[in-house]
Amino acid sequence: MALPSFQGGMASGAFLHPPQFIGITRIPNPQCFTVPAPELGPSTHLASPAPICKRAKPRRLLNTNTLQLEEFPFNNIVPPYAILSHRWEGNQEISYLQMLCLKVFPPDVTLGILRRKGLLKIVYACVQAIKDGYSYIWIDTCCINDSNIGQKSEDINSMYEYYRSAGVCYVYLNDVNPSPSNCLTSTSLNAMTDSSWFSRGWTLQELVAPSIVKFFSADWKYLGEKKDFVVSEIIACMTGIPSDVLQGSRSVGDVDIKEKIAWSINRSTTKEEDQAYCLLGLLGVTMEPRYGEGVEEAFTRLYILLNFRYPLQIATLVKTYSSETGNLNGQSILKSLPSCNQRSRNSAMFGIVSKSHSLITEVTRQIYELCKSSCG
Repeated sequence: MALPSFQGGMASGAFLHPPQFIGITRIPNPQCFTVPAPELGPSTHLASPAPICKRAKPRRLLNTNTLQLEEFPFNNIVPPYAILSHRWEGNQEISYLQMLCLKVFPPDVTLGILRRKGLLKIVYACVQAIKDGYSYIWIDTCCINDSNIGQKSEDINSMYEYYRSAGVCYVYLNDVNPSPSNCLTSTSLNAMTDSSWFSRGWTLQELVAPSIVKFFSADWKYLGEKKDFVVSEIIACMTGIPSDVLQGSRSVGDVDIKEKIAWSINRSTTKEEDQAYCLLGLLGVTMEPRYGEGVEEAFTRLYILLNFRYPLQIATLVKTYSSETGNLNGQSILKSLPSCNQRSRNSAMFGIVSKSHSLITEVTRQIYELCKSSCG
């Protein structure tokens, strides 16, 4: 199959350690809060419970046949599309403005852009989308206009919906070595478990939100699908996300707040505020991104929003962990989340070996061995 042609001329970050943003005894407005809210510093602004405008589908898609960006101002005219999930590779990525430059300027002017790995990644993602019957694809690097603050804020708050509405999500694992075949083997599964993609903050929602998620190695060889029994069980063990959620038999909406936040433990982001922002869609809230505010401020605003949206769950969470430790300021909630996530991982591994005898085949024994090494 011919590659699409042009018409016309995440750096690693610190591990996500949720900040101690619940340390509150003073209640700004007793009628608005059912549990103690964070102590606000002089620079803190209360997050409004009024939702920020967001979209159900992307405003902008890349045409997989022409590699041209096309605008879709209304949700109801957005065509079926694929979507890409990947690790950013620093200055190798292609931005929205650079993608426009490729259309306007001749090759000798855009030679530096043409040589970037990010462009090749875009091309091969388009090739895969064409194979699967999609004329459009959404790729964050080139479909988000970073220079438009309003659009970027809307895109950040809508990203979970973008992935959920996609027909298929391609996960490109650039650190998984080329596979000699398209067969799912124990070697390729081991390689998947070592990928840094599973340790990033933004990729959490990109794993959970789409119905169909396909994994590819560095040379775009197919590795497996999220709903595959083997793949889902291993990912469950690695991440603590239950396999029934990964396989789609249990809705993400049925999972409580504590468990969702626990899934994010030990995931990293390049920008510290993204540790909070990457959870917005998963937790069902919207919030204005304010890069430069710091991670504690971002989590403070997030906590206030969760208080408005899920007062009973947050109240129960505070009551449970405060009563266990005697700490009435709620700080123990965050301290408990790492161990909570480890319990989820252990539970996932136990579920594999507890299945009926008819399911304990050679492949499930391999999964058990992989899980033991992955979970420590």
